[in-house]
Amino acid sequence: MRILVKSLSVGTPPAYRNRINSGLFTDSCAEPQKLRDRFGDQLSPKALSRPRRPLAESNARSSADKAKALAEVARGLRSGRRRIEKWRLGKDGFGDLAAGLRRTYKQGRQEFATSCQDPTVANLHEWRKRVKDLLYQTRVLKKVWPAEVGKLVDELDRLGDYLSDHHDLALLRESSADHWKDIGDESEIETLVALIDQRAAELRLDARLLGERIYAEKPKAFVSRFQAYWRAWREEGKAQPISIHARKPELSADTSVDGLNCAP
Repeated sequence: MRILVKSLSVGTPPAYRNRINSGLFTDSCAEPQKLRDRFGDQLSPKALSRPRRPLAESNARSSADKAKALAEVARGLRSGRRRIEKWRLGKDGFGDLAAGLRRTYKQGRQEFATSCQDPTVANLHEWRKRVKDLLYQTRVLKKVWPAEVGKLVDELDRLGDYLSDHHDLALLRESSADHWKDIGDESEIETLVALIDQRAAELRLDARLLGERIYAEKPKAFVSRFQAYWRAWREEGKAQPISIHARKPELSADTSVDGLNCAP
């Protein structure tokens, strides 16, 4: 649905389109637990429990918002069914998707370049939104070549995790600064912040290296490649498989060939 929303925004139910573009449907905050698993021997239990509490509360509120948003989306889809009938789709099919796919890839490529030049939390978060858009679009197109497109889907999913974890760490770092008095040990806070910064730097590097591969092509070449996949997939659907179980010819009682008797 996302790939069509990006291509055919006119007539799309407003509630659904707005929820998609808002980036509300995000993953839960998991990086603090990963940080505890990795650096737990360098931190006291209190060092992560206090700063993590606001994140858990925020995630609980986010879950409630998601449930409310899904109900709103369902209402929007029900009321918007009539609009879908008015969408003008071409015979080829891919032409209706190409514009949205190119736009999403181009936007992600631009956000990637911005994040490389200025890797702020805000820039990386914007890049993550575009990564998620491309992830959902390529999932729709995975059927055209499951093995090849599936690899890209997995890489986009991994890239989204890197950027999501980085954003979680940024929130944890901010929360740590707000709760340092509750922890009571200034050196503990300094250690925690240093470990957060170390892990965040690792995630930025992982994301940049993976992004260089994903966004190596220019948008036109990227879309052209998917168009070739699409056409090959359509041709495969038209082709009729040849049966390997050929029917054996029936031999008559006369086994002679051109007047020669072939009988033993």
